[in-house]
Amino acid sequence: MLASDPDTRLLARLAELAALAMPADADPAHDLLHVRRVAALARSIAEAEGADVLVAVGAALLHELVNLPKDHPESRRSGDLCAEAAAGLLRAEAIDPARAAQICACIRDHGFSKGVLPESLAARVLQDADRLDAIGAIGVARCFATCNAMRTPF
Repeated sequence: MLASDPDTRLLARLAELAALAMPADADPAHDLLHVRRVAALARSIAEAEGADVLVAVGAALLHELVNLPKDHPESRRSGDLCAEAAAGLLRAEAIDPARAAQICACIRDHGFSKGVLPESLAARVLQDADRLDAIGAIGVARCFATCNAMRTPF
């Protein structure tokens, strides 16, 4: 499903909010550039697979609102915490509650460390887009950035 004009405006607003919410010192593996790459991948995949573009891309834009470091004891809960943060942001923006719930479900279940296969097509799109950004040259660079942030050897 291609995004309609209201959906396009909403996605632009979510991109703006994601940029405002991103900490200036976000680690390069999970920064705004990562968010933008994942959102672009999510759009391509969603359009090709017939997923809800607003939900998949909206989730991609908000999927790093909370990102606990990989070595944090609660790192596995990053998706849950991020979904809660996204829910508050979407409520404040008066997003349709059903769409907001779908976006939050995508964020909650997409993470690699959670180890689940998301139920909805849009959530699987986000999971695939996020994982695609973890391979190839970008993935290698992100691995180095994560090792540096964790102060661990390669």
